[in-house]
Amino acid sequence: MSRYRYGERMPRELPEWARQAVLLGVLAAVVAVLSFAVIGESPEERFIAKLCRPLRGQSDVRAEVFMRVNATDAEIAGVRDFLDSSRLVKSYKFLDKAAALTEFKRIFRKDPDLVRNITAEALPTSFRVVPKDSGAVRPIEKQSARLPGVDDVATPNRALIQLCSDR
Repeated sequence: MSRYRYGERMPRELPEWARQAVLLGVLAAVVAVLSFAVIGESPEERFIAKLCRPLRGQSDVRAEVFMRVNATDAEIAGVRDFLDSSRLVKSYKFLDKAAALTEFKRIFRKDPDLVRNITAEALPTSFRVVPKDSGAVRPIEKQSARLPGVDDVATPNRALIQLCSDR
């Protein structure tokens, strides 16, 4: 049972910023509901549709299959065979350790100490994969992640692609 009677103030009130945050949240919800009722779709849905439009049917959505740093030649050949035989793959490019170092230097060019202390042998080889369409990214990711020697499969647009494939 509560020690307070109806209408009594609790001794600790919310800070002003918290009250404003709650008010803004309620206001945003009201605006979303009203715009949905008037326009037929929420601003979030229109925004998502606008983001997804360029992905529809495009094949330049990429995945990158990263091998373990100590992957064997046989494991690398196994991934290459998988990509060659997959009907989901439009094309791919293999990045050896030297290419990985070049890419690493480009990405971290503003951190010279980090670049200076990394060698090509410390970096993994990888395959940059271009699927036939954006719907193929997830199956490629799942199938290649199970192959021997694969450390990770990165899809930069993973969340966006998943969101768009649900539409």
